[in-house]
Amino acid sequence: MKHAGECVCVHALKSELSSRHYYPDFVAVDSDGTHLVIETKGREDTDVPRKDSAARVWCEGASALTGTPWRFLKIMQKDYEGLIPATLADCVVYFGG
Repeated sequence: MKHAGECVCVHALKSELSSRHYYPDFVAVDSDGTHLVIETKGREDTDVPRKDSAARVWCEGASALTGTPWRFLKIMQKDYEGLIPATLADCVVYFGG
């Protein structure tokens, strides 16, 4: 698992009138070869739904361009603390939707 700032930058709308680049928290590769863009959240502000949407669109585009599956995985802190998954595979099962 790598900090995503080393390899992924997502262009997201900050509001209806501005945009910015953001770096998801982590990028990992699952045992089946799926690349995961992982965002962890302790709280949500008004920009989070836009960033989540941009990350999903980025993953769709990356999958189409590379032929490698990419998925967005959002992990809420309160949910993580309630389950405490032991492996990346557990995170995908618990939080992958």
